[in-house]
Amino acid sequence: MEKHHAENIHAEELARALHIGRTTLMTSFKTHTGRTVGEYLTLCRLRHAVQLLEMGKTLEYAADQCGYADAGGLIRAFRRCYGMTPKEYMKKPDA
Repeated sequence: MEKHHAENIHAEELARALHIGRTTLMTSFKTHTGRTVGEYLTLCRLRHAVQLLEMGKTLEYAADQCGYADAGGLIRAFRRCYGMTPKEYMKKPDA
């Protein structure tokens, strides 16, 4: 998922690719990572977005490269995860 975070990944497809049931995937994934497949995918996307923003890329570019339909989708995901916008996050002294 780290390499394919920009793709539209679904648990059913992932389970099929691994030749296991969806429930087995979801249970095992949560047990080993502490997160659902969707939560983990969102974190992968947001980590990559932060890297791009630190390189001076635009929100639109970061959204496109990280699997979001537009900058608004990236901003909403950022708010849900970090409680702030990407701009606010980038201004943090430890960002």
